[in-house]
Parts: sequence; structure tokens; C-alpha cells
Amino acid sequence: MLRTNPRDHTKLSIRRVRQRGSQTIEFGIVILPFLAFVMLVLDVAWIVFAQASLQYGARQGVRWGVTCRIASGQSGLDASIRQVVGQNSMGFVNSSNASSVVHIQYLNPSTLAVIPSGGPAGGNVLKVSITGLTLKSFGPIYRGSAALSHGSVSASAMSMDVMEGSSSNTCTE
Repeated sequence: MLRTNPRDHTKLSIRRVRQRGSQTIEFGIVILPFLAFVMLVLDVAWIVFAQASLQYGARQGVRWGVTCRIASGQSGLDASIRQVVGQNSMGFVNSSNASSVVHIQYLNPSTLAVIPSGGPAGGNVLKVSITGLTLKSFGPIYRGSAALSHGSVSASAMSMDVMEGSSSNTCTE
């Protein structure tokens, strides 16, 4: 039978008493950087998701617009494109902000200069861009020396394509 020294047990119990509470302090030291990292991952994922949604909405708006189709309940092609962008951008573009953030331009196919009037015609280039949309982040974003509480990030997207020719070679704007 192995005999143990009673002094070893006393030293062990003194060590346990001195270490009592150290786990709580270590948890407090580790949890703050961990939560900051989790918030960073969530913010980056949110921004990537929003950017992809806006790009998809702009692409679908162009796909709708190049066919010169007017959506039911809309008065013209531009309103139809804004409606399609809103339906395909996961709620980032909606009826209240579509007129201010969705910009539609018709470009000359050879020079890519903006056509001021009579733009929606076969062969012209349709450009749908989403600009001026701000996304709120989950946590504060630090830029330079100033910290923004619940900072915002500006997001934008753009898509272009050549319009199809129609029988009359124009569509109603």
C-alpha cells in the first residue's frame, strides 16, 4: 500500500483556495474579445449579404427593363423597373426609398453617353444603379479617430444591358 504525506494534501488544498475565482476572471478577460470578434463576423456577413441582394435587385431590374415590359399597376417602364428592383432586393429597396436610391439611365450604345429623352428604345443600353443606400451595422464602426455609435455603411450596385428591339423600336417610358 502506498502511503502519502499529509503535508502534500495541505499544500494542495492551499493552492486550490488561492486559485478559487480565477476561472471567473479568465472568462471575463476572454469573453470581451470573443464577443467583439463575433460582432465583426456578423457585421461583415450582413454587409456582404446586403451587397449581394442589391446587386441581384439591380440585375433583375435590368433584365426586366431590356424587354420593355410594363408591370401591372405601373404607369411606365421606369416605375416598373423600380418595382422589380424593390421586389428582388430583400427589402433593402422598398416603395418609400425606391425613387431616391434607384437611378435609371439610357445610354447611347456607341459612346455610352446619357440619352436625355427618348431613351427606352431598342439597341440602347439600360443602366440601373442603386446608390445612396445606408446600412446600419450591429456594432460600432471605428473610422479614423471618431467612433460612430451604430455606424452606417454606404452600399451601391449597378447593372447594364442592351435593350431588345421591339416592333415599334421604342417602349413607353
